[in-house]
Amino acid sequence: MIRKKQAKFLSLKNDKVESYKKLKSDSFIKFIEDNRAKYKVIFPAVINFLRDAKPQDNLDKDDLEDFILLAQADVNSNERINQVLFDELLQHLVNTYSRVDFKHYRGAMLEYFTMQIENNFLYVMYHEPRIYYRKKRLLNSKFYGYNSLVDIVKIKKDKSHLCLSECKANINKQIKELKKGNNQSFKRKLKFMDNIEMKVSRLTIKPYGFVKVEKVLTSVNTPVVNLPSEYKRFKVIGLLEYYRTKNLDYLNKYIS
Repeated sequence: MIRKKQAKFLSLKNDKVESYKKLKSDSFIKFIEDNRAKYKVIFPAVINFLRDAKPQDNLDKDDLEDFILLAQADVNSNERINQVLFDELLQHLVNTYSRVDFKHYRGAMLEYFTMQIENNFLYVMYHEPRIYYRKKRLLNSKFYGYNSLVDIVKIKKDKSHLCLSECKANINKQIKELKKGNNQSFKRKLKFMDNIEMKVSRLTIKPYGFVKVEKVLTSVNTPVVNLPSEYKRFKVIGLLEYYRTKNLDYLNKYIS
């Protein structure tokens, strides 16, 4: 009789501990953290900025200001930010837009926002972790993409649920290139997530039976292109729409 493997021996460890610490110490993110009470304005303003502000468009300060004004228009007057916060947020947008590494920074911001939305007291959150079983790597070199890392991984404290979230700034472009056979790095990441699901979903956990594994692709873009059929078990979500439709109110978790 084959002994069933148990989820209690599953463990995760951040592969790049400094990466998340560096992300959290960023001045823009610190500004967002310090002004959580106005998250209903700041979140959409920043997400729409990350989605629509392209370096080649040469946007000026007035153009960037529109991202905040549009976010202000969508909330009640008592939820809007005052002029001081408005000016601070605008300056952060200006500084971010002028960064030479804007595209890379946009990806880091997407990972940060994904962590905020996915955060839940029932779970433990990890940033680019390695996954182990009985202190050995869950996947060895026999598995395609075995050395990959997933951006955000959360696991329920009782280990009944594992969620893998990969962040892509422009998910539609990634999928289009995948369909053309030109995006091997993305294909490798998806296969890696498939292999993690295959291994972890076989682990037993009382009283649930087996561990539930969820695979999510998040983006600042609204997904309009479907993944190929072999990836039908992936959930593809636009971050702003996810925030709104799921009614995941940041304030409920952080402001009493």
